[in-house]
Amino acid sequence: MYKMSEWFYEKINTSTGLIALLVLFGLIIFSANLEIKDHDLWLHLGVGKYISETGSVPNVDILSSTLKDKSWSNHEWLFQITVFNVYKLGGIEGLIMLRVVLFTLIFFVFLFAVFDIERLTLPVLLLYLVLMVAQNRMTIRPEIFSLLFLSVFFFFLSSRMQKKSTIWLLAIIQIAWCNIHGYFILGPAVLLIGILSEIIKRKVPLCFEWNNIGRLDNEEYGNIKLAFWVVTASCLVNPHSIVGFIYPLKVMFSLSGDSKVFFEHITELAKPISLNTIFSPGEYPYYKILIVISALSFLFNIKKIDLSVLFVWLIFLFFSLNAVRNMVFFSFVAFFVVVINMQYVDYDKLIPPVVSGKRMKLVCMILINLLMINHMIKTIDAFSLQGYFDFDKYERKSEYGGVSKHNFPEKAVDFIVENNIKGGIFNDFNSGAYLIGRTFPNIKVFIDGRTEVYGSTFFQLYRKTIEGDSETFDRFQKKFDLTGAFLNLLYDPSYAKIVKHIYRSPEWVLVYFDYDAVVFLKDVEKNRQVIDKFRIDLKDYEPQRLDIAKLGLKNITPYRYANRAYALLNMGEVEKAKEEALEALKYFPYYSHLYVILGKADIENGDFENAFKKLRVAKLLDQKDPETRYLLALTYFNLGEIDKSRQQLSMVQGKLRSIPEVVELEGKLSALGK
Repeated sequence: MYKMSEWFYEKINTSTGLIALLVLFGLIIFSANLEIKDHDLWLHLGVGKYISETGSVPNVDILSSTLKDKSWSNHEWLFQITVFNVYKLGGIEGLIMLRVVLFTLIFFVFLFAVFDIERLTLPVLLLYLVLMVAQNRMTIRPEIFSLLFLSVFFFFLSSRMQKKSTIWLLAIIQIAWCNIHGYFILGPAVLLIGILSEIIKRKVPLCFEWNNIGRLDNEEYGNIKLAFWVVTASCLVNPHSIVGFIYPLKVMFSLSGDSKVFFEHITELAKPISLNTIFSPGEYPYYKILIVISALSFLFNIKKIDLSVLFVWLIFLFFSLNAVRNMVFFSFVAFFVVVINMQYVDYDKLIPPVVSGKRMKLVCMILINLLMINHMIKTIDAFSLQGYFDFDKYERKSEYGGVSKHNFPEKAVDFIVENNIKGGIFNDFNSGAYLIGRTFPNIKVFIDGRTEVYGSTFFQLYRKTIEGDSETFDRFQKKFDLTGAFLNLLYDPSYAKIVKHIYRSPEWVLVYFDYDAVVFLKDVEKNRQVIDKFRIDLKDYEPQRLDIAKLGLKNITPYRYANRAYALLNMGEVEKAKEEALEALKYFPYYSHLYVILGKADIENGDFENAFKKLRVAKLLDQKDPETRYLLALTYFNLGEIDKSRQQLSMVQGKLRSIPEVVELEGKLSALGK
């Protein structure tokens, strides 16, 4: 009877584990259906189209008006023609399906490498945490293939190095990898870690059983050394040969000095953990949990640590701590590390005596499986509710499927395409890739996401220009023959000066103005027809009105109104900005940015008492907004409330802290002393 009971619990454990696994993959597939949000995808589509049509991979820049045929090692060309042809055949949904297939395959390979049908609870739990980390990188980028190829490398290294055929399979994968993404260097790196670890195990006396754990026999050791040289040689099979091979090394060694400017201004290059956020539960919690769990797994398995696993963990941890975009790589490594370490652990020494019996262990595993199933189903339900209001259709747009309605300046670029506008154009960093994907070769951009091509010096000049250095802008427009200007992110206060400068310049004419961007054309002959037809005088501008009857009781975020109001404010049209914000308040009176705009307008008019009233409401609606805190500090300063001004300014964090206006106020407060 006892054996029958134990058999029953084992079956229930296996069944609930399999159900949890199926729900997990359902969640993976659902998550990978996220709408297209990534800007860089459009650059890859544009270049993929060029390569597919010309049959050649460019080795100099062809996309920008500022680089002038500068050497370009395009190491992602194979990815570019892949996504372009998928897009050509299947459109946007084809691209989303590609992402679904790749992410599902990545998780499957990692799982398959450690699969044990009777011990699914830990792998499923860990892969769920990995998936939560990956939510930040659910993009269609070359790094997806890097994750896939890395998973294959780990799979073969963990169990298949006794076969010579594995070496040639890895070589084929490496050839594809080095033509898809710059992280191809991880292939040879992982093999080299395996070799160095084996040398240490054979030559250096280590503590506990470290010399013997994961030890290769002579045949496996010979195969991994041969694999390293074959895989390394395979990296030369690219259109740029040795230049393409050393590209990631050059980038790696350029991450200090002036290149640090990229890390200061590009979100995906920021460090995920700082001294201020290390204990913050809202900052990448699943990533932090995986760091702790994987570190503890080494502690639990202290006597039987595999040196190669430890080295891989340390390197990928360091790799991830240096840039947000690398967290997902560490999370998969952490999964692999924990599963390997825990296979050596005696669970009886870790768990309380009350659950030490086999039947009780099975009951606990079943309960954990059921809790995971319930939680993952709730997660799917929560994800399915994510969406926003589509102003064009007066209906909700899900965040899953299709193209994002708020990430791209779609209508502004439609305007450029429909009116056949051509030439060099000054643009903000984020818009460059989208402009390339939609308008190349008619439009040559000023800058795009290829930071390694533009270099830190040019990027610093771009930052100086976009933040309001009108002299540098005027010099650039003459040097590069710029005949257009395209500015997105209208709500960014650092853009205010340059937008106002272009708007007030007699050389430039505003021809497009809406929530997604402003477009200016230089008043030259080739632009004359478009200027005559679309010239905009904002003195005559009237806010757009929504159909309240169609809107009904829908809860909306009036971001379009806020963006237009910010743009009007930045161009000096203060009263028009107020009209736009007040119109939006009719539809949603609880959007903090509208009160910020009204407060800024009052500050522009020197009415600090009314500014405080507006900003007070903004602060009550959103206590974390740094711009509101700065404006309150400025308002308090002008009202003579110096201590309150200091208090508000102390709460301003992030890049806003470095803009000239904030620095100026900080200087004034310091000059007054304490």
